[in-house]
Amino acid sequence: MAKNDLFRKLSIGSDIRWSYTPQSFEAKKEAADQHVSDMQIWDSTLFSEGAFSGNTLAQQNIMRHHFLAMAYFGVNYLNGETEGGVPLEFQRPNVPLAAIPSHGGRFAFEVSEPYSSGDTLARFKNIIFTGRPEVAPVVHKDQKRANKRPQNGDPGLYTRMSTHGQKLVKTTEGSRKWREVKLKTGEPGHIGMNFPLGGIGNTVIDTKGRPTRIGPDGHASTVDGRKSYQLGTALFAARVDNKNHSARIMVGFEGTAPHEKNQLGVSHGFRSTVFGTILGIKKYKNERSATGQLKGERANMPGDLGALGSTVTESKLQGFSNFMKGVRILESDRTGREELRVHFRKLLSSTTSIERHQVIKSIDNSAYETSQRRPGSAQNLGRPRNEDASRIIDTVKQLSYDPRMLASYISLGNPERNTAAYQPVPVSGVAKMRTEMQGHSREISGSVSSTSSKVVARSCAHYDHAQSFPRRMG
Repeated sequence: MAKNDLFRKLSIGSDIRWSYTPQSFEAKKEAADQHVSDMQIWDSTLFSEGAFSGNTLAQQNIMRHHFLAMAYFGVNYLNGETEGGVPLEFQRPNVPLAAIPSHGGRFAFEVSEPYSSGDTLARFKNIIFTGRPEVAPVVHKDQKRANKRPQNGDPGLYTRMSTHGQKLVKTTEGSRKWREVKLKTGEPGHIGMNFPLGGIGNTVIDTKGRPTRIGPDGHASTVDGRKSYQLGTALFAARVDNKNHSARIMVGFEGTAPHEKNQLGVSHGFRSTVFGTILGIKKYKNERSATGQLKGERANMPGDLGALGSTVTESKLQGFSNFMKGVRILESDRTGREELRVHFRKLLSSTTSIERHQVIKSIDNSAYETSQRRPGSAQNLGRPRNEDASRIIDTVKQLSYDPRMLASYISLGNPERNTAAYQPVPVSGVAKMRTEMQGHSREISGSVSSTSSKVVARSCAHYDHAQSFPRRMG
């Protein structure tokens, strides 16, 4: 379904189109309808403050940080042919960001830095969990201890097992990279977090038509108290290989916590964590995703394991860390969170890298303006400025293998850009390059070698992406 059709379904009004209802969790047939439910559910999950507590806010912060990281580092389809993959919009157009974690797939952030991959990944994880690269989170020994924690701003992270793991495989380039694999038995040592998916205080109808109210950590029960549920859990699985200087964290969202069952009929017990048939018990397969929708191809999402991810470099991590300073300011009070919610609605509905980069820049500008209204704040920010070309996202590398794809990407750029910044660059191996300065587009055709096309990509994409990422002065 076309993107215009998707947004036509959300065009009733700004308040109504994003409103969560108990019907949001009902399974839809069309992918576009499923994606609308994804947007409504995540908007409410990330910003609902009914029956609010500090613990819930800490959970919302972690999930918001994950969405911001996907937008900042890029949502790429890891096709195995191109190092780092290609932007998802070229493989699956019209997929909003809210759909990425909503249909059974896991998202991987991979670090490949000489001699420092483990350290870089540790700081990236800290930013996701606490917002600060130097502050590590508290992780409880198990789920039971996390459930008993006090209301002191603790998100309730705990160690858990997972049947989705990661192993090193040899690539066509000869290097070794982490890839997602399905395990025969649960693998220990991962981090879990139970949270109120759908928004704390909201109503979810169970499979027997009984209303339940979402509570802290996603716990809910029927009005008569006879049936209890848990809705919403996250998995963070990290692996480091110091020998090959490779590190990776895989993030997934599931419908219910280990050993629990949710209102949608999804269970996460022994039958769903044991592969094959053991002692006559067949593995139970959940057909519905975390948001109650379909999985993989039936939701216009890649169905293969490890299909989606980003590459985290040291330079981009520094930029993301600076950007998150502003996000923390907006998250620190209700007014800032309401302003952040306006930006997030654009982010959750975004379907291209350019749209997401523009939202990132808008959030950064809002954070700067907010910091100026707090002159005594220790987090007072410098004025945002454009990111240097050497620290832009690696989209140019991802697109370089196909110049026609690059041409399409550049034609989606900002129509207000300064066309004088574009100058044709003669490159050996390029049969033809023509720039239409008035139409803001490029046509590239002919046989282009891999090396020369990368040079073309850099020359074409320099200005677009240099505007996309803010970097703070001072």
